[in-house]
Amino acid sequence: MTIQVLGLCRFSYVAEGGFKVEHGSVAERRAFLYDPSRLALRFMMFERICLPAWRAQTDPDFTLLLLTGRDFPKLWLDRLQGLIADLPQAKIVQEDPGPHRDVCRRVFRRHVDPKTGVVAQFRHDDDDAVAVDYVARIRSDFAQKLRPIYAAHPLLSVDYARGMTLNIEAGEVALYPCFTHSLGVALTVYMPPGHPNSVLNFAHHRLSAHMPGVSFQDSIMYVRGRHAVSDSGDPKRIGFPYKLDDADQADTLKARFNIDLPGLRAAVARHDG
Repeated sequence: MTIQVLGLCRFSYVAEGGFKVEHGSVAERRAFLYDPSRLALRFMMFERICLPAWRAQTDPDFTLLLLTGRDFPKLWLDRLQGLIADLPQAKIVQEDPGPHRDVCRRVFRRHVDPKTGVVAQFRHDDDDAVAVDYVARIRSDFAQKLRPIYAAHPLLSVDYARGMTLNIEAGEVALYPCFTHSLGVALTVYMPPGHPNSVLNFAHHRLSAHMPGVSFQDSIMYVRGRHAVSDSGDPKRIGFPYKLDDADQADTLKARFNIDLPGLRAAVARHDG
């Protein structure tokens, strides 16, 4: 059974809803999202945390949609286009402001292959990372373990629950290894190509109310970025910790996510300075 792997990253898209931080108007939200200092931080994390793993996927057959506004500042749009020039799987999609879930659903629907057997959809943030074998696991786990469940319930979530929070604060980078449940990153929903909704129609922390789900903890599969302008909570209070020695952190980030931890720390220090 063919599987189309299709994801969406909301790149400072001016949506109605979809944020924990509330704004009084679309204009206020636009001003917040397009603030140059905020965008500089988001781009630094996108380049240093998010993109390396997508470039290094062991299975390169995926599509990553980068959703941003039609009025996204040209300077930043040009920079975004330059960053993904060597990643043909990434595609910029521009939309006017609109209801968050409706816009994301329409964007997904336009890019679903109607001839595929299953669509594996995921959401992704520009300051997060998935492991370099994430796309490969989407396909192999379905074929080897999940297909009978999907046959009985053709809407199925798979959560890779072992990862780490990467916290940036006061010019410093700290890692907090943890097990979590349905965090949103490295979380996949399998669905038929004709399904009317997208993965973003379902709140990630409430997926069990809509579909059966499977959780795997066998491998480190995600990095969740946390910083001054993110929606993430206190990293010390998220999930259940596991041990990863400080001496192993740089090697783990490089092997699992293609992330250069010393380079990231230097970039964070420059940005904070």
